[in-house]
Amino acid sequence: MQPPRPNGHAYGEAASPRGTDRVAGRPPWPGPQAQGAAAGYAPGSAIPSAARPGAAYGAAGYTAAAPSPPPRYPGGGAAPRAHHGAPPPGWASAGAPAHAPPPQSMMAGAAALDTSTLPRPELDAHSVLHRVALGDPVPVAAAFGAPDVNAYGGAYGAAVLPGIPPGWQPRVNLCTYDPSWCCPWELLRPCEPHFMSMTVCAFPASAAVRAKYGLPLAAVVRPLAPPPPPSLLGDQTDEAVPVVNFGAAGVIRCRRCRTYINFAVIITDGGRRWRCNVCQLLNDIPPEYYAPLDANGRRIDIQQRPELCCGSVEFVAPSEYMVRPPQPPVYVFVLDVSYAAVASGALVTAVESVRDCLNVLPRDGRTRVGVLTFSTQVTYYALPAGEAGEPRIVVVPDVDDVFLPSPEDVLVNLDDARPAVDRLLGKLLQLHPPASSSSSSSFAPSAVEAATQGGALGSAIAGAFYLMQHWGGKMVVVAASRPTMGMDKLRDRDDVHAFFTERECRLLLPEDGQYKRRAVDFTRAQVSVDLYLTPPAGAYVDVASLSSLAKYTGGEFLHLSGFDASRDGPRLRRALVRNLSRETGFEAVFRLRASNGVRCARFHGRFFTRSTDLLALPNVDADKTYVVEMGYEESQVLGKHLCAQSALLYTTSGGERRIRVHTVVLPITSSPHDLFRSADVNATVNVLAHQLIEHCVHRKPESARRAVVDRVVDMLVKYRQLLGSAAASSTQLLLPDALRCLPLYTLGMVRSAVLSRDAAMVAAMRTDCKAALLQALDNGGVSTLMAFAYPNCVRLEDGQGLPASMGALQGQGLVLIDNGFEVLVWVARDVAPSLLTALVSDDVARVMLAQPAPTHPPPPKLLGEVLLSLPLEPESDRGVRMRRLVHAVLAARTDAAPSVSIVRQDTPAEARVHAMMVEDHGASELGYAEFLATVQRQVQQRLMGGSSTAGR
Repeated sequence: MQPPRPNGHAYGEAASPRGTDRVAGRPPWPGPQAQGAAAGYAPGSAIPSAARPGAAYGAAGYTAAAPSPPPRYPGGGAAPRAHHGAPPPGWASAGAPAHAPPPQSMMAGAAALDTSTLPRPELDAHSVLHRVALGDPVPVAAAFGAPDVNAYGGAYGAAVLPGIPPGWQPRVNLCTYDPSWCCPWELLRPCEPHFMSMTVCAFPASAAVRAKYGLPLAAVVRPLAPPPPPSLLGDQTDEAVPVVNFGAAGVIRCRRCRTYINFAVIITDGGRRWRCNVCQLLNDIPPEYYAPLDANGRRIDIQQRPELCCGSVEFVAPSEYMVRPPQPPVYVFVLDVSYAAVASGALVTAVESVRDCLNVLPRDGRTRVGVLTFSTQVTYYALPAGEAGEPRIVVVPDVDDVFLPSPEDVLVNLDDARPAVDRLLGKLLQLHPPASSSSSSSFAPSAVEAATQGGALGSAIAGAFYLMQHWGGKMVVVAASRPTMGMDKLRDRDDVHAFFTERECRLLLPEDGQYKRRAVDFTRAQVSVDLYLTPPAGAYVDVASLSSLAKYTGGEFLHLSGFDASRDGPRLRRALVRNLSRETGFEAVFRLRASNGVRCARFHGRFFTRSTDLLALPNVDADKTYVVEMGYEESQVLGKHLCAQSALLYTTSGGERRIRVHTVVLPITSSPHDLFRSADVNATVNVLAHQLIEHCVHRKPESARRAVVDRVVDMLVKYRQLLGSAAASSTQLLLPDALRCLPLYTLGMVRSAVLSRDAAMVAAMRTDCKAALLQALDNGGVSTLMAFAYPNCVRLEDGQGLPASMGALQGQGLVLIDNGFEVLVWVARDVAPSLLTALVSDDVARVMLAQPAPTHPPPPKLLGEVLLSLPLEPESDRGVRMRRLVHAVLAARTDAAPSVSIVRQDTPAEARVHAMMVEDHGASELGYAEFLATVQRQVQQRLMGGSSTAGR
């Protein structure tokens, strides 16, 4: 008898719901279970009795019903049964492009579908909060644990993991174990997935095996990730990463491949040598690190050695890891004082935020600060030390040739010159008062005109660099206009008619590359640029060019189009406070090592590639994510396990050199079945979203859409071919369990404002906005990009999840909608007044419920900021609990700095909510059921040798 098929689903056949869930303690997912060879069995394989009609189904003892003839469909074919998933492939017109509205027959069938049975992420209260914080729960135990009675007869765990000790349970990043490792499995603490995760939990043994999978192999690493918000995960709290100081022994590393000692090495020769689990070299153990072995062959001090028991550890680096003494924390603030910045309130917000954050900057006597302002000229400020120090203004009028005056007084010790710094920040608001910007003079330019005229931003950035080049540090830039004079000026490339045309991709790439070249110089000097752009509505600042400064220096980037201080000021303030108050690492480098035969092929994120596998990061923090795609150096990867180890060398703000190391070990498999079983959909979506960025900047929008969808279609074709000829000829859509929601997430990416003209028009996007969204995607963490692919809809009253569909929102009162980069609070038409009053103040509730509606209602973002300003005590209050949930979602999105809005049903802002409901049919976009039918049609065409048109 041939081995049973991998765990999967078929949509559109007679089936029964699964009896138990893949994750212990979770309610069952209501999707259908397929039967027989047509459901995916390899030809000739036996159908287990548990899957036969009329037999007991799994542990639940469900008796499957015999299939009945389908009813006739108005369009001429057979309609899918209401309790199944996608319609059969003939349901959609084969000649209709995917972006066109479906034929009327297709729409009628979609209305008749019971869409509740389509594959979705779990939506119970616990799972949806887990999804907000960490992404979808990954059912590793189902793929690698004991024989799974719910799979199609699938006792497959033992085939992948021989010799597993009794009682061992697989976990994410610990899907295998070898008794020869130095750490006993009872003590082993694997690397948490929010630090590092792989797209598959079993690694293909060769490129030939990988070719049968169809999805990327990559690691998603957030080396300094903060712990998930406790309010989202209850009592689950992560232990701090242990810090290890080897002392005189020095950091223990492999002599050849430089891998750090970890839990999966093998201690031999009585404890005097250790075998590297990456290159298999035997290394000597220094005498200072030696410990004898016990009767089980393990070190007697194993419980006191976290580096041998933990997947994540931080080493204190000795002096040989430094090319110079640790740099002090240096902060230089470059502030726009042009008319546009003053009139919009961006200058006031920035100055007040910086003033409030001075107390949270490192205060160990080493921190240095400087301030520059610019408009049509660059201004330095000398800050003398002492209580009586008065700031002096030094103006550089020639912006084409910026020079550095008296560097001793311009970049000063914060503790010594704090009084002068405080006085300067106060004087800036006196020199550029907001009232003067609103002069009634008819000769005063508008903010848009002032922003269009631009300023000397490029010269100011160059001048700040001259100030920092011998120190390194953070350059924090707040600008409201494009550089149009002086150094590195940019021309106006805006073309409103190029949006979603062939010309668009050129506008999403930097102009001439001068800012990338400058960023490379900054990286060599260990200077990062945090760029906050606050242009007035309608102003073009060329985000695609300016964002290179943040991308290649590891900095922060935020674009607030149409900035207004009353509406956007609190968001800018939150972003600045988060940037200046979080722990920051300086002069960092990052590298990922993998077992022999595997190499790092491509990287995504904010960094500069110093060599083939070494990333230079002038600054690094808890909100930065890096994606490393993997390839093969050899035709075959030998051994039983693949080790992937990321290492981040950085300097803390306290001046200590540290090495943050995360180690993951995967089983190596020669079976493509194991890849589909063990796929991590969170990491996979993250990698696909990063690849989407490259599609957008190098392809036409239509080609980018096709590329995204074709990748999933290709995976499903390979999955069909893997199941054998019987499955390949099936007319049903077969999905592997671990990736059953991937088509839904692909639809979400296709319907996002990046690729959908409808969504972009609803969001009033222009070229700058799209370039800014691509930059945000480039830094998106796992949970943020999962929300981008499929918004989290959470009922505020009880935390219950809802599908991303307008039908599911109706009558739900208050619903929080989180798409990663924007948080909306949906207020239903029939919301109970007491519920709305509990969430917001009485005055706000009265305005929102007023009938007739006010002629000029408050903007949704302004209402959102009012909500965030309300108290969070006492915890027993119903409104406080709802507000705490909103704050918890924001705490999980520190990598995105999202806006918060309150949207009332039947108001113009409701269109933004409609655009986020990816399951619904749109004006020119397919709904979820239609999209599944289209994907199935493309799979059939591929299998029959036809061409793919999915995503068109």
